[in-house]
Amino acid sequence: MALIEKTDNDAYNYYNAYAKKIGFGIRKDTFEKSKKASREILSRTFVCDKAGEKRASTENASGLTINRRPETKVGCGAKMKIMLTSSKVWKVTKFISEHVHPLTSPNKVMHHHSHKQRHRSKHCISLIELLHEEGMKPSNIKKVLNVGYQGQDVEQVTTQQMIDHIRKARQSNIGCEYLNIIRHFQDRKESDPDFYFAMEVDHFGTLRSVFRADGRARASYLRLGDVVVFDTAYKTNQLSMPFAPFIGVNHHRQSTLFGCALLADEREETFEWLFSQWLKCMHGVAPKAIITDQDAQIKKAIKNILPNTQHHFCSWHIRKHIVEQKVKLKSQYGDEMPTYFNNWYSSRSISKYEDCWEVIKVKFNINEGEDSWLTRMCNLREHWVDAYLKDYFWAGMTTSQRSESINAFFDGFVNANTRLVEFVGQYDKAVASRRASESHEDFMTLNTVPAMSFSNPIEAQVGNIYARAILKMFQKELGDVMSLHREEVSKEELKILQQNDDSMERGSIIRLWALRGNFNEALDMVAGSNDLLSKLEQQISNFLAEAREEARLNMSQTLDSQVESHIDSNTHVLILKDGEEIMVRDPLGPVKPKGRPKNSTRTKSGLEESKRQKEVRQRKCGHCQQLGHYRTGCQLLKKQKR
Repeated sequence: MALIEKTDNDAYNYYNAYAKKIGFGIRKDTFEKSKKASREILSRTFVCDKAGEKRASTENASGLTINRRPETKVGCGAKMKIMLTSSKVWKVTKFISEHVHPLTSPNKVMHHHSHKQRHRSKHCISLIELLHEEGMKPSNIKKVLNVGYQGQDVEQVTTQQMIDHIRKARQSNIGCEYLNIIRHFQDRKESDPDFYFAMEVDHFGTLRSVFRADGRARASYLRLGDVVVFDTAYKTNQLSMPFAPFIGVNHHRQSTLFGCALLADEREETFEWLFSQWLKCMHGVAPKAIITDQDAQIKKAIKNILPNTQHHFCSWHIRKHIVEQKVKLKSQYGDEMPTYFNNWYSSRSISKYEDCWEVIKVKFNINEGEDSWLTRMCNLREHWVDAYLKDYFWAGMTTSQRSESINAFFDGFVNANTRLVEFVGQYDKAVASRRASESHEDFMTLNTVPAMSFSNPIEAQVGNIYARAILKMFQKELGDVMSLHREEVSKEELKILQQNDDSMERGSIIRLWALRGNFNEALDMVAGSNDLLSKLEQQISNFLAEAREEARLNMSQTLDSQVESHIDSNTHVLILKDGEEIMVRDPLGPVKPKGRPKNSTRTKSGLEESKRQKEVRQRKCGHCQQLGHYRTGCQLLKKQKR
């Protein structure tokens, strides 16, 4: 018998290569171990993958046959047995080559399980794990691994093979996920000394919640953390633990992550633990404002842990609730309620809001002590009514949309089957991707000259100081102001404005912009006072009357100057009997007759027309060489150009 001086695995590969050449697959069968303490394998048997007997069909309690997968075993006796000799050399002791079934053709033999080896190679396994860590789906991993082998007689990996490998890797982590998370955080701490993480455990030692923030996130928060968006609606991991990111906006108006947590639940105590860790992580600096969903547990936790932080309910969710409740309000209080509600909800000042609420209470007989959606929303007015929130800085945010966009972004990295230890690793990759985008915008801002839309010194100053996204916002607002200014002035005033130098035009625009802000502020101030409103109305009326009188006088003076400029030696002033003066002026030159214009045409005679037609017939095209037209009128050339 043949000697195989290597391992039993080499014997398997040797027999499998033979099987592929002949046209069948193999699998490992029985083996014998030493009875000594070493439990060394002494013999192995490799058989044809069609060896063994068919399983007998079984029936369930109702007598129906249980469906099984298609049977592959046909009792084939082909095999190879090896034995370990006393000199530690493997020896083939038995070999049966006969098969009881047709052999597989060479172009299909690679479909046998034993010949699907490519996805098991170390190189392929490392690629599968790397691509999976980057958030790729098994079907896409398969495409990447096969892209270099299209059209070749090489084994193609399958999506199921990718799924099986990922599932096997996940199963190997069961029971030690939390330990792996701690190890991952400890490794991050070594490479990033400012990395912060905290874990909440119960009295049994079971991990409940985990919070983490790296050094860059902590530094970014101290610069950009005036307003934070916090949301827990995202549950993308195998245990459905709420994912709670702290999100802000950077100098490019991009969403930026200040840290995140995986929470055991959404109770007040859990949120209090998280916000406490948040403050500890951020050196005790609380955000000036925070935007969340209208959640009672979050609201209580913010009030207890972040008492000086202004809390804003997500305006998108508020509007959604209002739309849902308006139908109920109409049916409960009558058709007039929606109108009164809108006036109350859209009040521009706190006093106006309070006055509207008093009107609603009286008209619809509403008791503030009753437990209804309307009274609850009134009691929460400081968290959602614009009149109470307009004096705070919100960085252009009033909704949790940035949190939702971050959640959508994470969809490319994780899914409902992602285990916790994978989620932690994928979070790092997602954050790295966001920061790469920020780095690109930094580069573009530093290495490009911003495009200016207006000849305005303020625009140029903004372009030199701020990033491109902020400049675009400013240009839009400046354009709106200039458009409003152009609409409000008359054509004559525009003509006068165009005659002024550039400095006067810029100054007018700046003053108009400031005046617009002052006027809006004045409207807000008088909204709740009839006396102030009457005073403002009187002042505006006096101003308009004075401005109209001044405009009339200016127009009269302009006409007088025009009249005086036309009085010369040819002009005579006549005084009529009633005292009215009229001016009579002599003609300055001969009057032109009405006759035919100098460049007019006349109808040609028959002789002239026939001569013209002859000239047309003699024209020759430089493109098609045909008579009757020139190149400029060639229809063939026009068709070719189309």
